[in-house]
Amino acid sequence: MAYVLINVEMGAEPDILKKLRKLPNVKEAHSVYGLYDLVAEVEFETLSGLKDYIYKHI
Repeated sequence: MAYVLINVEMGAEPDILKKLRKLPNVKEAHSVYGLYDLVAEVEFETLSGLKDYIYKHI
């Protein structure tokens, strides 16, 4: 399991959250305040699988 911290365009948070929550490896996704806009809890067997997924989907 890993937490992915994400920055998005202002106002895009609701749409991005909906899309993130539909992805199969995303267990939870939430809007947060501070340096990042969103945090997603993702689950993968390997670190390389996580890296590939982030570059392709997030």
